[in-house]
Amino acid sequence: IGVLSLVPWPNGRGPGGWGWGIIVFYVLQGLGRGVYESTNKGIFGDFFPGPAGVGAFSNVMMQGTASSAIGFALEALDVNTPLVYMLLSCSVLTVPCLLWASKLRDTQRP
Repeated sequence: IGVLSLVPWPNGRGPGGWGWGIIVFYVLQGLGRGVYESTNKGIFGDFFPGPAGVGAFSNVMMQGTASSAIGFALEALDVNTPLVYMLLSCSVLTVPCLLWASKLRDTQRP
């Protein structure tokens, strides 16, 4: 989706010349964010039911805040390549880590 920002269509100016068409980026970002937030919170709720959920959701907040601060600092230092690799590494590890955590949870149940 980010590649669309490099497209010079329709008038050679790229997204700056799209007029109201630029709203597609906001719609897609909102949809993606909604899916991420609901899925992420749902998984944490499933893994940490009851009283354990309080600490789990505070960890969700801490993780989001820490990642935003790290991303902001790296962007301010103009360190783009390591930032891209960090994002790619975390995204690639998400599914294997979720599967691992599910297996661990199942083995620890009585």
